[in-house]
Amino acid sequence: MDTAVELLRCFALKIPVTFGCVTDDGGHGGETMLEDRLGISPLKGIQQSENVLRGYPWVTVCSARIVDRLGGVARLRESGAFTEVEELPTGSVWLRTMNCLADYTGDALRSVIRVVAPVLPQGRPRPYAGREIGRLVYEDPAG
Repeated sequence: MDTAVELLRCFALKIPVTFGCVTDDGGHGGETMLEDRLGISPLKGIQQSENVLRGYPWVTVCSARIVDRLGGVARLRESGAFTEVEELPTGSVWLRTMNCLADYTGDALRSVIRVVAPVLPQGRPRPYAGREIGRLVYEDPAG
């Protein structure tokens, strides 16, 4: 996973990214687990990614507009939901939830979704074949 994190960081430092992530539960068609479980096409997610966060993976790069809607970089740092919050030279913002992917479960997931809920697509993710899979909170972030 360290190589994937380094690769994403390399791109995000050079190219303005509206969404990028490192996780272990994304789909092969480019969809995030959240998009998959909400039935949102990855194309729609990409088209909306300047304003709507496509998911809340372990490491996420998002647009400055999304961060502004969440109260800014300082507010995200103060939330305690992230171990790293960094505004990149491209204008994108780097968010890392935990130092280790394996630790990104349970309370850590719930802490992140509470912070990013206002910029997530609405709806309750559907279980997959009756099971709650992936690194998701299976609740509607709107409450």
